[in-house]
Amino acid sequence: MQILSVQYLRGLAASAVVLFHAGLIYNLNFGLGNAGVDIFFVISGLIMWIVSNQKNDTPKQFIIQRTIRIVPLYWSVTIFLTIAAAARPNLFPLERPAPWHVLQSLLFIPHVAPNGKVHPILIQGWTLNYEMFFYSLFALILFLPVRFRLIGFTALIGSLVLLGSAVAPTNTLAATYTSPLLIEFLVGIWLGKALTSAKLPSRGGASTLLISGVFMLFCSHWLENLTQERLLIWGLPAACIVAGSIALEQRGLVPTIPVLKFLGDASYSIYLAHSFGFLGVAIIVEKLGLAGQGTGNFLVTTVGGFAAGILCFLLVERPITSFIRKIRSGPHRSVQRMA
Repeated sequence: MQILSVQYLRGLAASAVVLFHAGLIYNLNFGLGNAGVDIFFVISGLIMWIVSNQKNDTPKQFIIQRTIRIVPLYWSVTIFLTIAAAARPNLFPLERPAPWHVLQSLLFIPHVAPNGKVHPILIQGWTLNYEMFFYSLFALILFLPVRFRLIGFTALIGSLVLLGSAVAPTNTLAATYTSPLLIEFLVGIWLGKALTSAKLPSRGGASTLLISGVFMLFCSHWLENLTQERLLIWGLPAACIVAGSIALEQRGLVPTIPVLKFLGDASYSIYLAHSFGFLGVAIIVEKLGLAGQGTGNFLVTTVGGFAAGILCFLLVERPITSFIRKIRSGPHRSVQRMA
């Protein structure tokens, strides 16, 4: 089962992240691009619920599937970055490949990087630390009978977030694993429940949700200083956009748009690899003597980011996926791409 609206949103979310990061380079404010991450989190919860309802995987099978989907490409990009940063440190001033930093990055362990900030060596990989923790929690819930899973996961996430709110842990690991961002996965799961139970809003309600989500997202431009309220500033619009989109699709109102579908298919590679495109453009622009802060350079950098991501998808992710499919038996294949 592939939900077109979800694929479109993945593509748009990855695009938003690319624009946001390109904007940082040229001092252009595209802060609402932050919401791309929140859309990814909501979608993850949604898809995991749908997958668990379509398949009867054991927790072990579920973890294997998620590992196969997430780890090979992430490790490939991380190892490439580590080698490149060690060989040409002048090109990667923010990435210091200390062994402990690389190891914890590869193991999805939240930690403080050598620069004093919390992120893996591939900076945008911080979201995958949340994703992998979410998958671990979801695997635990799969031990429960089906009828108890929704309430069980709700109680588990609620308890962790409440604990984090009460204790306000300073430890990086504890702060990540009790973060309010976990609620976005939970919202996605409830949306998945609504979808599988045919309890989505009407056409009018779906349109209202989508329009409201987009409106709130643009309003977040003036609220970016409230980053500690991310769940409200970007999480709520993300939830409305995802809910409205899937509800409209269920009513036959989402057309097939090949470009958006392709972007959705390539979204994971675009998300992980776009910064290499930025670097390539920066090197070329500097050699041509065209370095500067102009809009033209911003646009070229953005195109470079997309190009790097798409090449990564075609030359790395697809071959890896194809190879894994060939060496594995058919019954336990992922039914949906994860971002």
